[in-house]
Amino acid sequence: MYSTIYSLSNEYIKLPVVIKVQAKQSKVLGIINGRLKIAIAATPVDGKANKELIRFISKLFDLTKQAVILNQGVTSSFKLLYLPFKAQNKLDHVLSQFKINIDNLE
Repeated sequence: MYSTIYSLSNEYIKLPVVIKVQAKQSKVLGIINGRLKIAIAATPVDGKANKELIRFISKLFDLTKQAVILNQGVTSSFKLLYLPFKAQNKLDHVLSQFKINIDNLE
């Protein structure tokens, strides 16, 4: 349904995200340039932001922390996460909350 945001491989959902660190609380901010934008309540020091991102995503999609794989972007704000297929319905639900109806913009 939201294939412009994520893609499916043989084994995983590939979810591109961009993070904003040092937020007051971790939360989904929306969709920007084909990526899920997430505020992270941690500093980008010693992997703290990456750990908080994994904790937040695992809680958001009812996954174990071990099921969330940070595939790319360890030192960047642009990251690629791999999630198990069982997260797809919840992912679609989260993304639907941020879908923009183009017809309403005209």
